[in-house]
Amino acid sequence: MCKCCYTIGDTRRFCNDLEPVSPHPFDNSFEKELTSVQIVKERLHKEIMQRCLASNQVPLCINPLSASFKNFARYVLLIIYSSF
Repeated sequence: MCKCCYTIGDTRRFCNDLEPVSPHPFDNSFEKELTSVQIVKERLHKEIMQRCLASNQVPLCINPLSASFKNFARYVLLIIYSSF
């Protein structure tokens, strides 16, 4: 929830400008380079690795061959379907 809207008693007070103009327009030019799923996967992998190197952390890897993967997959599906 935004910080410009607030509640007084039972009444919700909204800000004057519900759709303010951003001081910095969003640059979506990077999307033009994403022409296939493979390119998206490569770029995402590169971004994750760069962030991990910068923060000195190991990325989370899920092994689908592990014994606990089925439980993990069921749990994730349960969360996804329960949110509908």
